[in-house]
Amino acid sequence: MGGAGSWAALGARLFRKPPSSELVGWVVHAGSDFPVEVEHEIYSWQTLCDLIRTPERLTTRGLNNYTDQEHRGRHLQIIERQDMG
Repeated sequence: MGGAGSWAALGARLFRKPPSSELVGWVVHAGSDFPVEVEHEIYSWQTLCDLIRTPERLTTRGLNNYTDQEHRGRHLQIIERQDMG
């Protein structure tokens, strides 16, 4: 799991103990290949996560590459995936 939204939610959650942790709201789009273990981990954070299931597609994934030569530069590459099922 990754992405700016995920890291922001996790960071906010670190400063909120239950029950105020439920004030941290975020959205996850879960495709047909979204791991159930990750879903359980998300719910264990006790945040207000709107997990939207989209079984007709795969979960969006990306790759951030950082190099020593770039000043805060990054390259985002969307990884094309094919449904194997």
